[in-house]
Amino acid sequence: IDYCIKEFQLRTTRYENAIEWIPFDKLSITDKIGEGGFGCVYSATWSDGIRIIEKADDHYYVRSREPSSVVALKTLSDSSLKEAS
Repeated sequence: IDYCIKEFQLRTTRYENAIEWIPFDKLSITDKIGEGGFGCVYSATWSDGIRIIEKADDHYYVRSREPSSVVALKTLSDSSLKEAS
């Protein structure tokens, strides 16, 4: 997983599009959205928030975060983690 995230980060061309690891303690799960064959999807509030860039003036931009952003959290069931034989 670390290698995958690192590769996506190196390939992105925009600050706000980079994939980042969200520590579980920064999420507050609110609702179960759905459930399927591979796991469940939940709605969660991310206390740090999503990255954004705001234009300060004609030549400068400010990197910041949208506080308390709502995100989707996907979990995998045990059966989806087993290797196919």
